[in-house]
Amino acid sequence: MAMAATSQMRGISNLYLFLYNSAQAIGWAVAFYRIIVGFLATKSLNGAYASSGDLVCLLQKVAFLEVIHGALGIVPSGVLLPLMQWGGKSHYLLAIIRSIDEVQESPSIFTTFFGWCIGEFVRYSYYTLYCIGNCPCWSTYIRYTAFIPIYPSGLAGEMWLMYCALPYLKKKNLYGDFFSALPFSYSTLVQDWTSVLEILFSLNVRVKPGLFNLKGVLYTWLIGLCNTRLLSISMVEALYAFIEAKRVQAASTSCNEAALKQFAT
Repeated sequence: MAMAATSQMRGISNLYLFLYNSAQAIGWAVAFYRIIVGFLATKSLNGAYASSGDLVCLLQKVAFLEVIHGALGIVPSGVLLPLMQWGGKSHYLLAIIRSIDEVQESPSIFTTFFGWCIGEFVRYSYYTLYCIGNCPCWSTYIRYTAFIPIYPSGLAGEMWLMYCALPYLKKKNLYGDFFSALPFSYSTLVQDWTSVLEILFSLNVRVKPGLFNLKGVLYTWLIGLCNTRLLSISMVEALYAFIEAKRVQAASTSCNEAALKQFAT
Protein backbone atom coordinates (compact mmCIF):
# COMPACT_ATOMS: atom_id res chain seq x y z
CA MET A 1 0.00 0.00 0.00
CA ALA A 2 2.76 2.40 1.01
CA MET A 3 4.79 1.46 -2.04
CA ALA A 4 1.82 2.14 -4.31
CA ALA A 5 1.28 5.57 -2.73
CA THR A 6 4.98 6.39 -3.08
CA SER A 7 4.94 5.31 -6.72
CA GLN A 8 1.86 7.43 -7.35
CA MET A 9 3.45 10.53 -5.75
CA ARG A 10 6.59 9.97 -7.80
CA GLY A 11 4.51 9.81 -10.96
CA ILE A 12 2.71 13.06 -10.06
CA SER A 13 5.95 14.89 -9.27
CA ASN A 14 7.50 13.59 -12.49
CA LEU A 15 4.52 14.86 -14.50
CA TYR A 16 4.76 18.22 -12.77
CA LEU A 17 8.50 18.48 -13.52
CA PHE A 18 7.85 17.55 -17.14
CA LEU A 19 5.28 20.34 -17.49
CA TYR A 20 7.47 22.86 -15.64
CA ASN A 21 10.61 22.14 -17.66
CA SER A 22 8.65 22.10 -20.92
CA ALA A 23 7.15 25.51 -20.13
CA GLN A 24 10.56 26.95 -19.26
CA ALA A 25 12.14 25.54 -22.43
CA ILE A 26 9.36 27.02 -24.58
CA GLY A 27 9.58 30.33 -22.73
CA TRP A 28 13.32 30.69 -23.31
CA ALA A 29 12.91 29.68 -26.95
CA VAL A 30 10.29 32.43 -27.39
CA ALA A 31 12.59 34.93 -25.66
CA PHE A 32 15.42 33.99 -28.02
CA TYR A 33 13.09 34.36 -31.01
CA ARG A 34 12.05 37.83 -29.86
CA ILE A 35 15.67 38.91 -29.43
CA ILE A 36 16.63 37.74 -32.92
CA VAL A 37 13.53 39.28 -34.54
CA GLY A 38 14.20 42.57 -32.76
CA PHE A 39 17.81 42.55 -33.88
CA LEU A 40 16.92 41.82 -37.50
CA ALA A 41 14.25 44.53 -37.48
CA THR A 42 16.39 47.28 -35.97
CA LYS A 43 19.89 46.12 -36.96
CA SER A 44 20.90 47.14 -33.44
CA LEU A 45 21.95 45.37 -30.26
CA ASN A 46 20.28 47.97 -28.06
CA GLY A 47 16.74 46.56 -28.11
CA ALA A 48 17.18 43.20 -26.41
CA TYR A 49 15.58 44.29 -23.15
CA ALA A 50 12.71 46.06 -24.90
CA SER A 51 11.92 42.99 -27.00
CA SER A 52 12.24 40.24 -24.40
CA GLY A 53 13.01 41.81 -21.02
CA ASP A 54 9.55 41.30 -19.52
CA LEU A 55 9.44 37.65 -20.59
CA VAL A 56 12.95 36.95 -19.29
CA CYS A 57 12.09 38.57 -15.96
CA LEU A 58 8.94 36.45 -15.72
CA LEU A 59 10.82 33.24 -16.47
CA GLN A 60 13.44 34.14 -13.89
CA LYS A 61 10.83 34.85 -11.21
CA VAL A 62 9.12 31.52 -11.90
CA ALA A 63 12.51 29.80 -11.67
CA PHE A 64 12.41 30.34 -7.88
CA LEU A 65 10.30 27.18 -7.91
CA GLU A 66 13.55 25.30 -8.48
CA VAL A 67 14.72 26.35 -5.02
CA ILE A 68 11.46 24.98 -3.61
CA HIS A 69 11.91 21.78 -5.64
CA GLY A 70 15.27 21.23 -3.97
CA ALA A 71 13.90 22.04 -0.52
CA LEU A 72 11.05 19.55 -0.91
CA GLY A 73 13.34 16.86 -2.30
CA ILE A 74 11.53 16.64 -5.64
CA VAL A 75 14.92 16.98 -7.33
CA PRO A 76 18.33 16.04 -5.85
CA SER A 77 19.90 19.47 -6.38
CA GLY A 78 19.38 20.67 -2.82
CA VAL A 79 18.68 24.29 -1.93
CA LEU A 80 21.98 26.18 -1.94
CA LEU A 81 23.04 25.78 -5.57
CA PRO A 82 19.63 26.64 -7.11
CA LEU A 83 19.33 29.58 -4.72
CA MET A 84 22.74 30.93 -5.73
CA GLN A 85 21.96 30.56 -9.43
CA TRP A 86 18.55 32.16 -9.06
CA GLY A 87 19.86 34.96 -6.84
CA GLY A 88 22.66 35.92 -9.24
CA LYS A 89 20.42 36.25 -12.27
CA SER A 90 17.59 37.88 -10.33
CA HIS A 91 19.95 40.47 -8.91
CA TYR A 92 21.20 41.31 -12.40
CA LEU A 93 17.67 41.55 -13.82
CA LEU A 94 15.54 42.99 -11.04
CA ALA A 95 17.96 44.95 -8.87
CA ILE A 96 20.03 46.55 -11.63
CA ILE A 97 18.42 46.52 -15.08
CA ARG A 98 14.85 47.15 -13.89
CA SER A 99 15.98 49.86 -11.48
CA ILE A 100 18.26 51.82 -13.83
CA ASP A 101 16.56 53.02 -17.00
CA GLU A 102 19.82 54.38 -18.40
CA VAL A 103 21.32 50.90 -18.93
CA GLN A 104 18.27 49.19 -20.42
CA GLU A 105 19.46 49.88 -23.98
CA SER A 106 22.99 48.64 -23.39
CA PRO A 107 24.31 46.13 -25.99
CA SER A 108 25.60 44.07 -23.06
CA ILE A 109 22.02 42.95 -22.37
CA PHE A 110 21.87 41.41 -25.84
CA THR A 111 25.09 39.50 -25.10
CA THR A 112 23.79 38.24 -21.77
CA PHE A 113 20.28 37.35 -22.94
CA PHE A 114 21.67 35.60 -26.00
CA GLY A 115 23.81 33.32 -23.83
CA TRP A 116 21.08 32.80 -21.26
CA CYS A 117 18.43 31.84 -23.81
CA ILE A 118 20.57 29.20 -25.49
CA GLY A 119 21.90 27.82 -22.21
CA GLU A 120 18.51 27.64 -20.51
CA PHE A 121 16.79 26.13 -23.53
CA VAL A 122 19.42 23.37 -23.66
CA ARG A 123 19.15 22.78 -19.90
CA TYR A 124 15.36 22.64 -19.68
CA SER A 125 15.06 20.58 -22.85
CA TYR A 126 17.41 18.02 -21.32
CA TYR A 127 15.38 17.95 -18.10
CA THR A 128 12.16 17.50 -20.09
CA LEU A 129 13.54 14.52 -21.99
CA TYR A 130 14.93 13.09 -18.75
CA CYS A 131 11.47 13.24 -17.14
CA ILE A 132 9.96 11.04 -19.84
CA GLY A 133 12.89 8.63 -19.76
CA ASN A 134 13.91 9.36 -23.32
CA CYS A 135 17.16 11.25 -22.98
CA PRO A 136 19.52 10.34 -25.84
CA CYS A 137 23.27 10.47 -25.36
CA TRP A 138 23.66 13.46 -27.68
CA SER A 139 21.30 15.45 -25.46
CA THR A 140 23.41 14.65 -22.40
CA TYR A 141 26.55 15.60 -24.29
CA ILE A 142 25.11 18.97 -25.33
CA ARG A 143 23.75 19.62 -21.83
CA TYR A 144 27.16 19.29 -20.21
CA THR A 145 29.36 20.81 -22.93
CA ALA A 146 27.34 23.62 -24.53
CA PHE A 147 27.79 25.82 -21.46
CA ILE A 148 31.57 25.91 -22.01
CA PRO A 149 31.38 28.33 -24.97
CA ILE A 150 28.04 29.86 -23.90
CA TYR A 151 28.84 30.70 -20.26
CA PRO A 152 31.52 33.33 -21.07
CA SER A 153 29.08 35.35 -23.16
CA GLY A 154 26.65 35.60 -20.27
CA LEU A 155 29.40 36.51 -17.80
CA ALA A 156 30.91 39.05 -20.19
CA GLY A 157 27.52 40.71 -20.63
CA GLU A 158 26.94 40.86 -16.87
CA MET A 159 30.37 42.40 -16.23
CA TRP A 160 29.88 44.91 -19.02
CA LEU A 161 26.48 46.03 -17.77
CA MET A 162 27.57 46.27 -14.14
CA TYR A 163 30.49 48.48 -15.11
CA CYS A 164 28.06 50.67 -17.07
CA ALA A 165 25.69 50.77 -14.09
CA LEU A 166 28.26 51.72 -11.44
CA PRO A 167 28.15 55.52 -12.09
CA TYR A 168 24.34 55.50 -11.86
CA LEU A 169 24.43 53.37 -8.71
CA LYS A 170 26.72 55.90 -7.03
CA LYS A 171 24.80 58.92 -8.35
CA LYS A 172 21.38 57.64 -7.28
CA ASN A 173 22.69 55.97 -4.11
CA LEU A 174 20.52 53.00 -5.02
CA TYR A 175 19.32 51.01 -2.00
CA GLY A 176 21.15 53.50 0.21
CA ASP A 177 18.62 53.15 3.05
CA PHE A 178 19.06 49.39 3.18
CA PHE A 179 22.86 49.60 3.18
CA SER A 180 23.06 52.58 5.58
CA ALA A 181 23.67 50.27 8.54
CA LEU A 182 26.54 48.50 6.76
CA PRO A 183 30.11 49.75 6.32
CA PHE A 184 29.92 49.52 2.52
CA SER A 185 27.51 50.78 -0.12
CA TYR A 186 25.56 48.86 -2.71
CA SER A 187 27.79 50.24 -5.47
CA THR A 188 30.85 48.81 -3.66
CA LEU A 189 29.12 45.43 -3.43
CA VAL A 190 28.35 45.47 -7.17
CA GLN A 191 31.92 46.52 -7.96
CA ASP A 192 33.34 43.63 -5.94
CA TRP A 193 30.85 41.18 -7.45
CA THR A 194 31.97 42.32 -10.89
CA SER A 195 35.52 41.43 -9.90
CA VAL A 196 34.31 37.95 -8.95
CA LEU A 197 32.66 37.59 -12.36
CA GLU A 198 35.94 38.60 -14.01
CA ILE A 199 37.71 35.76 -12.23
CA LEU A 200 35.01 33.25 -13.20
CA PHE A 201 35.18 34.50 -16.78
CA SER A 202 38.95 34.08 -16.91
CA LEU A 203 38.65 30.56 -15.47
CA ASN A 204 36.07 29.57 -18.06
CA VAL A 205 37.90 30.86 -21.13
CA ARG A 206 41.08 29.09 -20.05
CA VAL A 207 39.41 25.69 -20.33
CA LYS A 208 40.96 23.91 -23.27
CA PRO A 209 38.65 23.40 -26.26
CA GLY A 210 39.24 19.66 -26.11
CA LEU A 211 38.17 19.41 -22.49
CA PHE A 212 34.55 18.39 -22.95
CA ASN A 213 33.98 16.36 -19.82
CA LEU A 214 32.05 17.61 -16.83
CA LYS A 215 34.52 16.44 -14.19
CA GLY A 216 37.39 18.28 -15.83
CA VAL A 217 35.47 21.54 -16.10
CA LEU A 218 34.13 21.33 -12.54
CA TYR A 219 37.61 20.53 -11.24
CA THR A 220 39.06 23.53 -13.07
CA TRP A 221 36.39 25.82 -11.68
CA LEU A 222 36.72 24.37 -8.18
CA ILE A 223 40.46 25.04 -8.06
CA GLY A 224 39.83 28.60 -9.21
CA LEU A 225 36.97 29.19 -6.80
CA CYS A 226 39.11 28.02 -3.89
CA ASN A 227 41.44 30.91 -4.69
CA THR A 228 38.64 33.41 -5.31
CA ARG A 229 37.76 36.04 -2.74
CA LEU A 230 34.00 36.42 -2.94
CA LEU A 231 34.36 39.80 -1.25
CA SER A 232 37.33 42.13 -1.51
CA ILE A 233 39.70 42.35 1.44
CA SER A 234 38.73 45.98 1.97
CA MET A 235 35.06 45.05 2.32
CA VAL A 236 35.82 42.19 4.71
CA GLU A 237 38.04 44.46 6.79
CA ALA A 238 35.35 47.13 6.86
CA LEU A 239 32.72 44.61 7.89
CA TYR A 240 35.01 43.22 10.60
CA ALA A 241 35.73 46.73 11.89
CA PHE A 242 32.01 47.48 11.95
CA ILE A 243 31.24 44.31 13.93
CA GLU A 244 34.15 44.93 16.28
CA ALA A 245 33.00 48.51 16.88
CA LYS A 246 29.50 47.27 17.70
CA ARG A 247 30.96 44.69 20.09
CA VAL A 248 33.11 47.28 21.86
CA GLN A 249 30.16 49.66 22.06
CA ALA A 250 27.97 46.95 23.58
CA ALA A 251 30.69 46.00 26.06
CA SER A 252 31.21 49.66 27.01
CA THR A 253 27.48 50.15 27.52
CA SER A 254 27.34 47.05 29.70
CA CYS A 255 30.29 48.27 31.81
CA ASN A 256 28.73 51.70 32.22
CA GLU A 257 25.45 50.19 33.31
CA ALA A 258 27.28 47.96 35.81
CA ALA A 259 29.21 50.96 37.14
CA LEU A 260 26.03 53.00 37.54
CA LYS A 261 24.33 50.15 39.43
CA GLN A 262 27.36 49.79 41.70
CA PHE A 263 27.46 53.52 42.31
CA ALA A 264 23.74 53.59 43.07
CA THR A 265 24.10 50.87 45.71
